[in-house]
Amino acid sequence: ILMGTQDLDTCKMLSNILTKLMPSLKDTLLVASSDLSHYHGYSDAKRLDSHFIKLVGEMNPEGLYEALRTGECEACGGGPVVSIMLTCRTLGARKVVVLKSANSGDVTGEKDRVVGYMAGAIFTSSGRDPHPK
Repeated sequence: ILMGTQDLDTCKMLSNILTKLMPSLKDTLLVASSDLSHYHGYSDAKRLDSHFIKLVGEMNPEGLYEALRTGECEACGGGPVVSIMLTCRTLGARKVVVLKSANSGDVTGEKDRVVGYMAGAIFTSSGRDPHPK
């Protein structure tokens, strides 16, 4: 699903539809894909991306939406992330694990203009640990 309008009402509408569909879709994985901050210097990008990561880790979709709206963090696909978080929370998911976060400067060494990235997993307490020992 590609999201053009990413306001909170649209995120909630998409979440409501997904929530209704999920019981009939066995073994379904919901994925939201987005870059984080774009073309800031390394330290500014780390600050912006850290705020995004904190709010995702707290399972706070409303707070994330507000931070995206006010520019406290950035993600071109923030609406899909908020929608998936709302859906997962409604379906009983309470645990978020940040699997990895970095920006292009960490990989290329070029730190004047970087793009941020993060991978995370949201699951119920009965979900398998994404970091098995």
